[in-house]
Amino acid sequence: MAFIPRSLRQLVLMAFLLVLLPLLVLAYQAYQSLDHLSAQAADINRTTLVDARRSEAMTSVALEMERSYRQYCVLVDPTLGRLYQNQRKQYSQMLDAHAPILPDERYYQTLRQLLTQLATIQCQSSGPDKEASALLESFSSSNAEMVQATRAVVFSRGQQLQQAIAERGQYFGWQALLLFLVSVLLVVLFTRMIIGPVKAIERMINRLGEGRALGSAATFKGPRELRSLAQRIIWLSERLAWLESQRHEFLRHISHELKTPLASMREGTELLADEVAGPLTADQKEVVTILDQSSRHLQQLIEQLLDYNRKLADGPSEHEAVALTEMVEQVVAAHSLPARAKLIRTDIALEAKKLLGRAYAINARAG
Repeated sequence: MAFIPRSLRQLVLMAFLLVLLPLLVLAYQAYQSLDHLSAQAADINRTTLVDARRSEAMTSVALEMERSYRQYCVLVDPTLGRLYQNQRKQYSQMLDAHAPILPDERYYQTLRQLLTQLATIQCQSSGPDKEASALLESFSSSNAEMVQATRAVVFSRGQQLQQAIAERGQYFGWQALLLFLVSVLLVVLFTRMIIGPVKAIERMINRLGEGRALGSAATFKGPRELRSLAQRIIWLSERLAWLESQRHEFLRHISHELKTPLASMREGTELLADEVAGPLTADQKEVVTILDQSSRHLQQLIEQLLDYNRKLADGPSEHEAVALTEMVEQVVAAHSLPARAKLIRTDIALEAKKLLGRAYAINARAG
């Protein structure tokens, strides 16, 4: 079963480790490769030094052999003969040790055959005879060819090491590119896994602000912390909906309670206007008219309040153009009696004639 991180901390930690893992693999392989190349270079340097010194020593021994051979023919000294044989034996041992690095076996076979032929010293007229001179010359040239072949082998080792380093560098270049792409994909994947639930939370908050339903918390997918936050947002939405319903209920109740005394006030105003209780002076008639207008305006405000409450319950509405001048004049007229009592004069001067908004809400609040 695949491991799914339950918390945001686990998700971030797993993302960090998985993104870092390709880099760690690359670093480990680079270390292993560098260690291998270092060991290979050290081994090549060591064997190259040994082989180069052996080939130089073989050249030196070959010269000593030829010198001892010629000195023996001149002096006929048994000591020189034994020295020559020791030098020949020493060269033979070095040739056996040097044979594995030679690129062609013919170098070894030629020198081995010449050593066998030079096992016996053949002198004539205080010097090597004609056949021995030819063998010594052939031995010297064959030794020189062997030294040249050794140098070629040493050079090829250096080239092989350089080629191995270049191939390893190219390999790590492609591997680094591949692991970089893997890391980028992991970053994108985990970014979506983290940003996705955050965007869902943002959408829930927007829907909450717009007054729309949020849905169920069971459908929210994400880390434990974000799921808990989504549940709290849903709880807040339900709480706000309950408070809104209580407010609507309160407004309906208040509006209903206001209608009864308002109806009595209007009936009394109408009786006064009809002069049922007696004739009225001009000022009294004006006051009665204002009371009648105010009661009617109050009834209109109550109806607007109920309408405003009903429309809020139905959901958000569209904005529309509202005649600002007419609305202000209505408000001033509604407050003209208190203003006259306090000797307040009202002048209206508006730059804007209309505004954009919800007409029922503006009228309800203006009243």
